[in-house]
Amino acid sequence: MATTIAIFEDNARLRESLTVLLNGVEGYSVCGDYANCEGAGGIVTEHRPDVVITDIDMPGVDGIEGLRIIKEHRPETFIIMHTVLEDDDRLFQCLCGGANGYILKNTSFVHLLEAIGNVLNGGAPLSPDIAKFFFAAGMPILEGYGLTETSPVMAVNIFGQTKLGTVGRPIPGVEVRIAPDGEIVTRGPNVMHGYYGKAEATAEAVDPDGWFHTGDIGVLDAEGYLRITDRKKDLIVTAGGKNIAPQPIENLAKSSKYVSNAVMLGDRRPFPIMLLVPNAESLKAWAARHGHPTDDLERLVSLAEVQAKLEREARRTLRDLAHFEMPKKFLILWRDFSVEGGELTPTLKVRRRIVEERHRAAIEALYGGTPRESP
Repeated sequence: MATTIAIFEDNARLRESLTVLLNGVEGYSVCGDYANCEGAGGIVTEHRPDVVITDIDMPGVDGIEGLRIIKEHRPETFIIMHTVLEDDDRLFQCLCGGANGYILKNTSFVHLLEAIGNVLNGGAPLSPDIAKFFFAAGMPILEGYGLTETSPVMAVNIFGQTKLGTVGRPIPGVEVRIAPDGEIVTRGPNVMHGYYGKAEATAEAVDPDGWFHTGDIGVLDAEGYLRITDRKKDLIVTAGGKNIAPQPIENLAKSSKYVSNAVMLGDRRPFPIMLLVPNAESLKAWAARHGHPTDDLERLVSLAEVQAKLEREARRTLRDLAHFEMPKKFLILWRDFSVEGGELTPTLKVRRRIVEERHRAAIEALYGGTPRESP
């Protein structure tokens, strides 16, 4: 059964953001959102919410009076109340009488979002967790997508029609489709005529029908929203013919506080593997609690117990992957990749071929000497 939530909030953007976010989380359902606490008694009696989110300062019937009414009509409801004030007397009133809940103090984002308005993001993927955080704070980051060759926008989310995890719908006049191999292609007045003085490169990028090949892999959902999954050149095709987009999987692994970096390999191999770089600070804290010396990171990472811990963490974050996407083996590295070392580009993208070459011997050992299939 879903946890039902009622929202009492006079800031329309924050109220809408919370409603959309919570309705999008499995196991939660917003039964109503209101600009103030007028009629709160009847609302909680009718909808019987498990949780109420409310602001202390609202016009008309404010949060303090609303709290009293809610406790009177449905005392078991859990209350989350936020305020930008430090008024101890008012906070005490909110807590008195055995209120079941807690208070968020100094939530100044309510005023900050009004000053900033909407924020656009492009040029690099936005972490879904970061997007959700700002959306919940009423400061939605509207993600878009395009390239220099597309002048530069192809698709963008707009306020009120935002779908987190996507770059929105194609802008008017621009066609976007997914090629049979998964590549995003586009056509429209925004697409370049060609690369100056480079006819061969132009012919490779723009086909005779005017479709520009972006080099990115993506998906168009049933509502026309575009989701980018990876770069075409990074796509892993296993020896069994399975296509794996590594970047989303690497990002999942990096969601663990114990993992600083992750690189997935496995092109033309029987199964994928993953190289993991630990977060030194988190790992050392864990190691200290388990009685391991932490002065030498290289030695620490070489310990079987530590390697097992990092592998468990990675598998935990990847538990929802399809069987063929799950890395079968892990290689734990103690030193992170760097621009100076050549493993990262100046924009901090991983140079997979260089990483693979640097660790070839250890990688081959994971595969047990099984050769890579010929292209």
